[in-house]
Amino acid sequence: MASFQTHTGLNTFIARLQSEVDTCRLHQPFQITIERNTQDRLTTAMEQAETIHDPALLEAQQQVDLELQQQQDAVDAAAAAGAERPDSSMEVDEQDAEQGQEEEEQSSSPKLPNTLSSPMSAPRPGVTCLPQRAALLKSMLNFLKKAIQDPAFSDSIRHVMDGSLPNSLKHIISNAEYYGPSLFLLATDVVTAYVFQEPSLLSSLQDKGLTDVVLHALLVKDVPATREVLA
Repeated sequence: MASFQTHTGLNTFIARLQSEVDTCRLHQPFQITIERNTQDRLTTAMEQAETIHDPALLEAQQQVDLELQQQQDAVDAAAAAGAERPDSSMEVDEQDAEQGQEEEEQSSSPKLPNTLSSPMSAPRPGVTCLPQRAALLKSMLNFLKKAIQDPAFSDSIRHVMDGSLPNSLKHIISNAEYYGPSLFLLATDVVTAYVFQEPSLLSSLQDKGLTDVVLHALLVKDVPATREVLA
């Protein structure tokens, strides 16, 4: 075991897992993506609710409103002065018309599709992982699950989620139809074992979006209706 850790065997396993998952991405590029804007808006709303009765905040808000009103009055005065000079206003209108025409031409120009930056909205139907590759992934996930729970790997396991492993797990958990129920269950077990082993690092998994993908796969998508998963 000491020799295995000395030769960075765990990192080799994770790198091989990433290589196999990257190969599977070519056949099934879908991966669950969770927008965090809703959570950000909720956090902002909670912060506003906590500080809504703060006198300093209310005074600052009144100052901002006063500055906005002064800016609006200045704009209205400038518009009134421009109405008295029709020649200058016609020149401004012509410039605005030219700018609008240029923007319209740019927007109407054809754009090349970017398939890499636009993720798929649904899994590609009718494709499954090769049995040989699925067996290899199953062996590696089984090893990772046992290594996380082994005290001999306690020093190495703490930082195991800092590399490519979370992204590989997200792809497996997102595509239960492609990888099969056994790999889906093993991937979720790896995440669960890591959380139980290192509960203080749960926030790190949340920042990486791994927990969101697990919850989405279990609560929103259809869970594979097999005995091993439902048990």
